[in-house]
Parts: sequence; C-alpha cells; structure tokens
Amino acid sequence: MSEQVHTGQWTDHSYGSITGSRLTVSTRDAGYLIALLALFCGWVGKAAWKLIAFLLHQHQATPEARDGVFHQLQVALRNSTSYVGFVVVASRIGFAWRNRSTNAMSSVSRIAAIASILGALFTAGATLSSRIASNEGGVLLTGDACGYTTSSSGSELDKITLQLANNMQTGISLTSSNAYAQDCYSNPLNTETSSFSGQTAAGTSCHTFTKPSLNYTLSLGCPCPFEDACAVDDSQVVQLDTGNLDSHIDLGINQPLENRILFRRVTTCSPLRSDGFTDNHFHAVASLSYLGNVSTYSYGKNAYQPTRFGVTLPLPYANTTFVYAQDTYTASESAYYMMVASTMMNFVPVPEISRQPTQPMSLIFLANRAFYSTPVNDTWFNATAQIQRSASGIGTSYYASANLGSVLGCIEQLQVCNPIVHGSASSPRCTDLDTWHTWGGYMSYYTNTSNSVPSLTSIGLNPVQVTTALMLQEAALSASIFNIIDQLGPRSLLASSYLSQQEFFWSPGLNPNQWALEAANWFNIGLAQLQRFIITNYRKPSAPILQRFWVDFPANASAARAFCESQKVQNARFTTFDVLALALIVGVGVVTITAGYGAPFALPVLQKLFGARRYHERRAVAKRQWRADHYLHLQSRLFQACGLGGEWEGEEDYVPRTRREVVFEAPRITSQSARSPDELLNTEPWSPSEVSKTTSTAMFVEMQESPWQEEEELTSPERAAAIGGEVTLGMMNKEILMIGEYDKENGSGQQ
Repeated sequence: MSEQVHTGQWTDHSYGSITGSRLTVSTRDAGYLIALLALFCGWVGKAAWKLIAFLLHQHQATPEARDGVFHQLQVALRNSTSYVGFVVVASRIGFAWRNRSTNAMSSVSRIAAIASILGALFTAGATLSSRIASNEGGVLLTGDACGYTTSSSGSELDKITLQLANNMQTGISLTSSNAYAQDCYSNPLNTETSSFSGQTAAGTSCHTFTKPSLNYTLSLGCPCPFEDACAVDDSQVVQLDTGNLDSHIDLGINQPLENRILFRRVTTCSPLRSDGFTDNHFHAVASLSYLGNVSTYSYGKNAYQPTRFGVTLPLPYANTTFVYAQDTYTASESAYYMMVASTMMNFVPVPEISRQPTQPMSLIFLANRAFYSTPVNDTWFNATAQIQRSASGIGTSYYASANLGSVLGCIEQLQVCNPIVHGSASSPRCTDLDTWHTWGGYMSYYTNTSNSVPSLTSIGLNPVQVTTALMLQEAALSASIFNIIDQLGPRSLLASSYLSQQEFFWSPGLNPNQWALEAANWFNIGLAQLQRFIITNYRKPSAPILQRFWVDFPANASAARAFCESQKVQNARFTTFDVLALALIVGVGVVTITAGYGAPFALPVLQKLFGARRYHERRAVAKRQWRADHYLHLQSRLFQACGLGGEWEGEEDYVPRTRREVVFEAPRITSQSARSPDELLNTEPWSPSEVSKTTSTAMFVEMQESPWQEEEELTSPERAAAIGGEVTLGMMNKEILMIGEYDKENGSGQQ
C-alpha cells in the first residue's frame, strides 16, 4: 500500500480537539524522543528528590541537641543526589548505630521509606511515560495527490484502456482483500454455531486498517428474499449484517461527530431451485465446432452474459441468465466453474424471484466437477452420486455432482444513517436499504457539492457527510459479490483450498452447509475490500497506465479533500505520541526541576515576605545548618582545624575558599579511636619527644555540635605546624574543637 503518512501534529477526533492532539514521527525519531523523555524523567526524579530532601532537612533542623544518627542523616539529606543513594547511605547509618542508639533504626526507616516511595513512583512514572507513544490509534494519511481517474475527455480507445486498467486494478485489490480476509477475519470453517463475529487473527499482516476486522453477525431463519424460488426453507436462509458501522470508529475516517455517518451492510443468501428455471438443449455452436448438450438457466435476462466459452451464444440462449456447455473440461481447468449475474450490471430478474426488479441482487452459478472422498450433502455443492474407479487394479469409490450446475442468490443492501439526527416519520435518520445503488451522481458531487442527492440530503446530511456516503457507496460497489466472483472466480471459494495439488479435481468432503460458509467468506472479502478501497482508491496510483488518467480534486472540492485528509491507517514505520500527555510530562517536569534546584534560594525570600517572625528565626537556624552540612563546608572546616590553606572565607557562599592562593596537602586521617574530652583531660602532658616519636597521632580533633553560634576558630596555622598537621577524627559535626595541643615555646603539653 503506497499511502503517505502525515508527520507532525494532528487531531484524533475520537478524543476531542485537546485530548485528541497527536504527534506522528517516524519510528527512528520516536526512539530518539523516547530516549530523551526517559533521560528527562530521570532528571525530574533527581530534582524531585532534591526538593523532598531539602524540605525534610529544613523540617528537622533544630538548635536543640540531637544524637549522632540525627546529625548524620541531616548530612546525608543535604548531600545526597538521588533517592537510591540516600537509601543506601541511610541504611548503612542505621546498621552502624544499631547497638548504640535506641532510635537509630526508626529514624532511618522513616526517612528511607519516604525516599523509597518517591523512587518507586518515579520509576513507575518513567516506565509509563513510554506509553504516550503508541501505534494503536493509527496514523493520519496526507491529502496529497488526492483525486480520481477519468477518460471523459479522451477517445473511445482511452475509455476502453481505462476500463481494462481499472478492472486489472480491481482484480489486484480483491486478490489482496481475499488474502487479508483469510488471515484477519474469522474462518467460518471453524465455527459450529449459527452466529459469529469477525475476529482478528494474530498475523502481522492484519495491522493495516484502523480496525483489523469489522464485526458482523451471521444468522439463520430469515424469510426467503427470492419469493418462492429458495431451495431451502426459511430456517436455513443466511443473513449477514454489520449493524451500524461508525465511519470514524470502524472505518477510520477521522471526522468530528457532526461530519460522521453510520454505515450498514446487509447480505441475505440462499440456494435457488432449478426446477422451472433450467432447460437442457442439444446444440451445435458452429463457430466453436462444438456439438453437445447446452444447459440454460432462466432466472432473468442477463445483458452481461459470460458463458462457458467466454462469448455470447446465439438465440434461443441470449435471453437467459446463464448458458453452460457440458463436457468441455481439460486437465488444466479448475474443478469449479463460476458465472455471476447482477442487477447492477443490467440483469433483470423474472417476477418469480423478485417483485422489485431494481433490488440489488446477484446470482452465482456453480458447475461442480470435483471428486470427493465422502458424500457432499450441501445444497449448492451437492455431490452424492457414487462412482467406482479402478486405480492400479484396486477399485476406488468417489462421489461427484449429478447436477450440471447450481445457482445461489444473494441480496445486497446498504444503509446510511445520520448519527446526530434522532429521526421521525417526517424526518427520517436513515436511507432505505434497497435504494443505495440509485443514489448516483457521486463523481459529479465530488467536484460540485451544489449537485443534489435527495436520498442523502433528506436525512439531513451535510456536504461532508454526503461525500463520505457516496465514497462508501463506490467502495461497496467494488466490494460487491458480483465484483468478487467476476474478478476472483473459483479463487473466492473456500472449497478450492481443499483441492488436492497432485490430482486437481480431488477433494475431501465438504460441510453440509458449505454454501453458507462461502457466502460468509464473500462477505469477509467484501468488508476487507471496503476497508482497502476507501484508503487507496482516491490516492494517485502507482501504475503508469492509470496515472495517465489521473485528475486531482479541484480546489473547490473541499468535502472530497476533507475525506482524503481524514483517513487513518496502521503503519508500523511511524509512531504517534499523545501531545497532551507529552506536554503534561514536560510541564510538570520543568516545574519540578525548577522547584528542586530553586527551593533553597526561593524559600528564604518567600518566608521573608509572607512568614511570621518566629518562622524567620527558625529559618535562620535551618539556613545556617543547610549551609554548614554541605560537604564543601564540612571540608573547609576540617582544613581550618588542621591549619591547612591559611585563612578561609566564603562561609555564606556555596563554595568556601582560601583568602589567597596557597598550596597544601590533604589532611592525613589516622585510625586512632576517638576519645572523649574527659579522657583527653586525664592524659599526661605531651612532650616534644612524644611528638617526634609518633607523627600519626599528634593531636585529637573532635567535631562538636555548636552550629548555632558564631565562634572564633580555636586553631591557628602555627599550632598545627607544631604538631605536624595530622588529626584523628572522632565524630564529624558542624564545628571543630581542638583538644590537646603542644606549645613549642615552653616545651610542655597543654590540655
């Protein structure tokens, strides 16, 4: 299928103008967009955690004394970059303090649970975000090169050429629809009930139309539509009915409610009696050198009269429906030979089978020359005559038809309804089932909507609806049983699939209701052709012979162009995104990122403008702790405690720094166990010899909690130099108090 897909923004009218906004891109570009969206969601998740961590830190900030677990969790909240990293650190904190703090696990689990829930939500959100990209809703076709073929201005040769080319194109299209029906519509051979709905097969070939298959019901027990000519009683007459198909939902014609129509197709079939309508003659056709029996089937005058020879036979056979000459099969021919007559092709039925000569009717003639392994009791395929054949000296029994031919009749009806009109006796909402083929004027209406179609305008259809109805009428003509049999012949029969490939006329037995199954199969092919036709027929064909006769719809044919620009199909090479969902993800993500990275700067301003005084005081405490807990500030305080880097500045900034450019080593942290201040005070004074003996334990530094007061630091570069600049860390807290130092001047230790 050579349709062109519209890329960019469009509206799926199944959901409205806002919620139905869609963006279609190629599958490759969709992969890039989905990858970017996943990265964006990850960024949003980190920003959301930064916001939650900031709010938790600020909520817990207090000038009161707390245990080590509290302070370490505060530092972890301040410096974690993701909920996963925080959960890992918090778990290690809780495990390390499990035997030293009674509230360690409860404090950790409470905050870790919040981080875990947030992580789970964003993981699920990132996974679900990919679902905004889908192929289920289909893609929209462009309206480029939209028009029709015509030879109105050409010669007679052009008209014949176009007719032959169109017949060829119809045959190709019906062949594809036949294959599609076998794959994507339910196989009636597997159905044992009297009612079924078309269901989609799992094959990838079914992903072509908006709906892989159109549902319908098959029911038995309808009145005979051919007066008294039915060969079966009313309980066996088959009727297939789609019910009302929505032009938008079922056929993929993407239109708002006011431009949609309801479309219904009904087909009623039954085998016809042969007695009273069949006659056998012995006749010689001189032009064909044929001498033999000729059977005539007189159900009405058939101007379109294919015969067994492909020519029109002379009188008295010219006024009959079918003429069949016996005993002319060769080994290269099919076991089934078919002919068809239709009122849409100038067939005029006799009153004995129809009191409405213009009623859409098709009669299908079948000459059955197949050999079956078991009797076939089907009314149309009837093969119960047992014949003995000798094969390799062994007697073989088979069954064949004793009839020269059988006729099956079908009535095809169409109806269009206006979905926005309730209908009344004076203002109906639906057309009559039997008048659809008389609407006429569809080609002229495409180019000039001022031309009236009373059957359609009488039910209140607007120009766009009328155009849709007329195009579906043309599609129904292409999908008619007459076209299916005329183009496909025996290939349209399910029974043909049972024929042996080695012996072409041999077949296993058939179902006793095989004719009903064949009628359902034609209905399937017709529905598939209906779906295909409305997509392909009004787009410029690829065949050069048809391009010669192609005419684009004129600029004033707005309704016809609207039809072409409103067709949806399935196409795996393109992906459609929900624009509203995409906008919400991006919008919420941008807000979350802004809040996550901007909250530490915006919150003080907001509290200053709208907060009470006590909140100002609390905010000052929280602000100072937020800054002090940052790893760069913790590092700078450690450097200052060790006397490294000289004087430092920028305590109020994000990044602290030395007052002048200086080069210094990183502090060397020893593995000496932490000692309490009381233990330090009870130790003997230090001597220079002790300092010289061990340079790795020259002094003890303990981080003591006092972040709420501005204090002078208790160290100096000179003191640190005297003891070698090495420290042993106890608990890392906000400010550093050096306990125990060595005085070079008096040579004694001071505690």
